[in-house]
Amino acid sequence: FLFLDIFIKNTEYIKKILIINFYILIFLIFEVFLQRIIGFDLLGYPIHPYNRATGPYGEELVIGTLIIFVGFHSFFYFLINYNFKSKIIDFTYFILLFNLYFFSIYLTGERMNFLVSLMIIFIMFLILIKQRLKLILSTLILFFLIFSTFFLNLNVSKKYETFGKLFQVKDKIILSSNSKEKILDKELTKLDNNMTDYHVLDAHLLHFYVGFEIWRDNKFFGSGVKSFRKICGNYSYIESFSKDKSCSTHPHNFVVELLSETGLFGLFLFIFILLLILKNNSKKLSIIIKNPQNYILLISFFIIFICLIWPFKTSGRLFSNFYGTIFWFNIFTFYILLKRFK
Repeated sequence: FLFLDIFIKNTEYIKKILIINFYILIFLIFEVFLQRIIGFDLLGYPIHPYNRATGPYGEELVIGTLIIFVGFHSFFYFLINYNFKSKIIDFTYFILLFNLYFFSIYLTGERMNFLVSLMIIFIMFLILIKQRLKLILSTLILFFLIFSTFFLNLNVSKKYETFGKLFQVKDKIILSSNSKEKILDKELTKLDNNMTDYHVLDAHLLHFYVGFEIWRDNKFFGSGVKSFRKICGNYSYIESFSKDKSCSTHPHNFVVELLSETGLFGLFLFIFILLLILKNNSKKLSIIIKNPQNYILLISFFIIFICLIWPFKTSGRLFSNFYGTIFWFNIFTFYILLKRFK
């Protein structure tokens, strides 16, 4: 992060990094399309058994996260910064790049990242007032492409059919009046141990649930960083408890992770730092949001900042090499860019 603080002073370096990152992004998008069309990528990796595209990462389910949280800055820079004299060419370029990017996220089969991508589109619509017509047309085409996968009964569409089950979540867990007597709906007991889409949905519910139980036992300072995986098996009083379903490396939500592993102290410290960044730079943010065309890089990091701290989503582990690096890189870079802003 000290390196970033020094590096960001040179805007020419930043532009070069954005260009290189854009080429990498295009390659990853190409890999996603190729894997969905012919069933395997350039390295011969097939579609993952969970019906997710992984590109050159094989068994690692990370390509959607990289496209969104790392590739977005380059995508946004090339989408907004390049204008053509011909309105037809300008509209065509915008619509093609927009749909190439967001449709690739849908094709990965990563449902939460797809929902995050819709959130990004919504934020772009709010901020980019001058681009709203382009955004509306591009989004309509995107939804047409998505619905066509259902109409044609393509394999990727099956990954998103489980969205309907999200509305059943409230019926999944029945809480009794006794805080230590938690009864899971009997439907959970009927699930087999295969990693089906339905099972994954239920597994995440159980991760949240166990995370809250850990917090209830360690309210102020949590159970310790990276301790979820070690103690999640201690909550066998939960009816239908299964280590295969209830245990994981983390609870798959950063708020639950902070609560269970660092307690109220850690969560409040995290919120305090975020509020401090926003409060100390509120005037700068107001100027930036009112003139997004002039501050493209800052706007891109602001959008990703909002998506990262949005609490109502599944997420990777904050204290990890992969997701943690991506999370803190974006947060810290956003802070440094605001600090450099004059």
